[in-house]
Amino acid sequence: MSSIETAPGQEAIWLDPDIWQNLKSDPKYGPPLVTQSSDPARVRMIREWCLSDLFFFTKYILGYWWLSAPVHEEFASEIQKDINFSLFLLPRGHCKTQLFTIADGIRHYLIAPQQPIAIVCDRLKRSVKKTRAIKWHFEHNRQLRSLFPDLVWQNPQKDSPKWTDEEFILPKHTGRQEPSFLATSLENQPTGLHFPRIKCDDIVTPETVTSKEMMDKNRDAYGLLRSSILQSGGNIQITGTIYDDGDLHCELIKSGAYRVYKRSASFNESGKSVLPTSLNAQALWPEQFGLDKLEEIRRDPTVGNYIFSCQYLLDPVPDESAFFQLPWFPRYSVLPKNLTMYASADLAISQKDSAAYTAITVVGVNLRSQLYLVYVRRGHWDSM
Repeated sequence: MSSIETAPGQEAIWLDPDIWQNLKSDPKYGPPLVTQSSDPARVRMIREWCLSDLFFFTKYILGYWWLSAPVHEEFASEIQKDINFSLFLLPRGHCKTQLFTIADGIRHYLIAPQQPIAIVCDRLKRSVKKTRAIKWHFEHNRQLRSLFPDLVWQNPQKDSPKWTDEEFILPKHTGRQEPSFLATSLENQPTGLHFPRIKCDDIVTPETVTSKEMMDKNRDAYGLLRSSILQSGGNIQITGTIYDDGDLHCELIKSGAYRVYKRSASFNESGKSVLPTSLNAQALWPEQFGLDKLEEIRRDPTVGNYIFSCQYLLDPVPDESAFFQLPWFPRYSVLPKNLTMYASADLAISQKDSAAYTAITVVGVNLRSQLYLVYVRRGHWDSM
């Protein structure tokens, strides 16, 4: 252990010797630290980096040492742009919660401790897991507590007006109704509380895409969160994974109203998501999820193509593993003669916008059993 006096009469700041050694050997952070003229100057630089460099803060101060450049450094840089209505989509296991929810949530508190933050998942139990991780750092992360002693309680259970896994109040709180951090969910939204910052993490899950009705319910719940829980002029951002072409994330992408950051676990030279066995495939995080590891996951019979495509490629039906391949359906310019025509209909019989569509198709079949799609229409109708 080492202690550094920052000023006469001021309590010494403790620096973890392992962190210090790792920082000195880091090609990015080591040189500017070593060239500082004094230990207090180095401490000031480290504190400044905690507020201005999310990748540094997450890896070195919060101890998520397995983060790698460039994948997580790029992601952290995108998060730090702090653009309202941002949607961050990353594969499963690629540390989006550690960076976006836990680390950036803590960093924003250090920057603006008077502003409360809501952590939102689809279900409350998931949100509580994330606020519990944030709370742990304020209780037990000695390096964080030493660097920012005025922003942590010495004895949280005794000093804080509220200290639970679901909600807790930190120093500099203004006394408003909203705690410093609150775990809430789309299915259990608070009444009468309004947050200037909302971080949504895993609001789309396999359970929310089991049917069109569930996806509509998920979309409506998010709309309620945005309209009633987000404070006027506030900031709401989302991170998660795609599970269905019609899920909330895909709807937000199609709306054009959200800035979208999307990275697949394996991709080609143009950045398009591809299977890990594809020619020229590259891994997003080769240290943890190399191409061989990704292919091993995909071939696991308990995973399969669909789950892999959702959770790692962020594409529920990738072109090359789709049951129906797009190249199988060439376009025609002139409809052949002497076709046998067939009409089919999938009836919903409802004029409600929220209802399923009625779909009508007409196809023609030639003597070689080749199908020509002649007519397609869908709509909301109350009768045929």
